[in-house]
Amino acid sequence: MKCLLNFKKPLALIMVLCVLCAFMMPVSAQESLSLNCDKAEIFVLDENYKEVIGEIPTEYPASVQLEVNTDSDSVYWYVSEGESVTVDQSGLVTPCTETWYWYNGFGTTYPLDGQEPTSIEVSYITGESTVVCVADGERVSAVINVLDYSDAFVDEKIQKYIDANITDSMTDYEKLDKVCQYAANFEYSVYYSGYKSMVIFGGGDCWASTTLITYMCNEFLGIDASVRYGVNDPGAGSGHRNAVVYIDGKYYEAEAGFSAPAPRPYYISELEGGFSFKSNQDGYVMYQYDGMENEVIIPDTYNDTPVTEIGEAVFFYNKWDSFAPVSVTIPASVKTIDKFSFSNIGTLENFYVDEDNMVYCSADGVIYSEDKTTLFAYPSGKEGVFIVPEGTVSIGDYSVYYANELTEVVIPEGVTHIGEGAFGDCKMLSKVSLPDTLQSIDEFAFYNDSNLTEIYIPASVTQMSDNVFSSTDKLTIYGEEGSYAQEFALSKGINFSAKTTDGDVNQDEKVDIKDATAIQKYLAEIISLSSVQEDAADFDHNGKVTIADATAIQKMLAGLEY
Repeated sequence: MKCLLNFKKPLALIMVLCVLCAFMMPVSAQESLSLNCDKAEIFVLDENYKEVIGEIPTEYPASVQLEVNTDSDSVYWYVSEGESVTVDQSGLVTPCTETWYWYNGFGTTYPLDGQEPTSIEVSYITGESTVVCVADGERVSAVINVLDYSDAFVDEKIQKYIDANITDSMTDYEKLDKVCQYAANFEYSVYYSGYKSMVIFGGGDCWASTTLITYMCNEFLGIDASVRYGVNDPGAGSGHRNAVVYIDGKYYEAEAGFSAPAPRPYYISELEGGFSFKSNQDGYVMYQYDGMENEVIIPDTYNDTPVTEIGEAVFFYNKWDSFAPVSVTIPASVKTIDKFSFSNIGTLENFYVDEDNMVYCSADGVIYSEDKTTLFAYPSGKEGVFIVPEGTVSIGDYSVYYANELTEVVIPEGVTHIGEGAFGDCKMLSKVSLPDTLQSIDEFAFYNDSNLTEIYIPASVTQMSDNVFSSTDKLTIYGEEGSYAQEFALSKGINFSAKTTDGDVNQDEKVDIKDATAIQKYLAEIISLSSVQEDAADFDHNGKVTIADATAIQKMLAGLEY
């Protein structure tokens, strides 16, 4: 039979687990081996909490006695999975502890030789473990869950406040106000940063206030709430956090983290559409989005004033579990987009820029300057091959940064410059085609691109920054003999190889029928070619590999005009 104690809010009178587990049904010799419990909960409390809370009440069992229905002398008990409990050979299950040795802020679970720890802490291990009993050739088991009594203690405190101050007739906004009031009634303390410590010890910082608000909303009141990154708010301190709460289709910022004597001030203010704004010289900056919409449409005005700028990392700190943006629409009013506004958002596939915008435009989900000469931002979640459009002159700083689904990029003739970090941290990028018009490549342009093992740098390039590439041991730079690319490779310890002869597709230092065959197999998608091989396969130099290249090689080998 089951003896699992299920603690729900509000907490009801708890039956004593040990009494339940001691209850045994009479069995006959023919019955299969069984335990008096197959599930149970036991409770622990660390010493730092015990100083305030006191001992665990008796209705929260600290151990469980497992019994098996056999008179056999050969009964063996052991823990098969988990580390939270131990069991003796009588079947008594007790919680396990672990010891931490601290050395001036560094902690380890084993002592360091020759060093005296500055402090030693012993704490319980919580979580589930499986206890097994073997007897009479049979095997039975029970799952024991070790729980921290401080959690139940805090839940009881919170429930008591809710019962006294919040009613079902209140609106969710009114309930939120009472929740913020509860958090603000605790003293401000820099020593505690979690809701549990705040309730137990009577104080905490902005993190503690925020987690208390979100915990009460989500777990007790059924109101959606999340931790909000508050560092960018006007007047906020480093590391500041507050809450974002969703009620009746609206988002609210709930702030109760002020460093003042209790009862501390608090406020609730609407975040229009989930956006946060602050003023700049000619309007407003949208500096953060804390909503849950996955097709984000940035408004063109706030307080009847134009939104002219999009700040840095506006999505990066959004903590809603359901937030996975796929597109962003940018209004005509925006004049400035930070180069890191949308970096490293792996679900983002498309940007849309209002056609009346005078600074930016979009094409195939990518942002360019309005005249389409500069690539500005590529969505990090866009997959496959990116063919930069004709007419582009410059690849902007960090424009394709953290595009981890990008596998290949083809940069057209006419591009002269690749900016800082342009293709940095593109983990899947393995092929890059650079044009003969390229002149310079800035810092970190291909940094941390672990799959990029070869790249052809044309003779037109005369400037490359020191840290264009990070890992160089697996990289080969191809280029012209005596070129700047060769000089750069040698100075950085990068393997260099002279440009493969036109037509030498398989790179065996000769052009023969095998190369024409390789082109045909490539076009039939039987084999793949590296970017250097593709360059060699483009025998007629028209910027693409076609069957005409294979035919031209065959004609050359036959001594015919091609």
